[in-house]
Amino acid sequence: MLSKNKLLIALFASTIVLAACSEPQEESAEDVKQDAMEMAADAQEESTDMLNDATDGVNNLKGEATEAYDDAKDKAEEMYGDAKESTDEMKEETAEKMKEACIATKESLGQSTEDC
Repeated sequence: MLSKNKLLIALFASTIVLAACSEPQEESAEDVKQDAMEMAADAQEESTDMLNDATDGVNNLKGEATEAYDDAKDKAEEMYGDAKESTDEMKEETAEKMKEACIATKESLGQSTEDC
């Protein structure tokens, strides 16, 4: 068996060794913790940048869609106005032709053309 002195020396030596080992481990753990926090901050910053880029993209698309809608609306209004104008001209031409036909028919029948 070991004597008390040898046992105390062994216990003392093992305590010193454990203390020496645990200090670098604590420093290493602190380094890992610091690295993890830096990585988390970088990831958060990158996520924020990506979100801002996506928001900008959506706003650009929204602006382009609004512009396309306004252009289409203006074109439709222009086409409607042109169609209405063309229809009004066709009505006038048709009315004129019907009046001419009425006059020609009444004259050929020897009737009065007042009601044409």
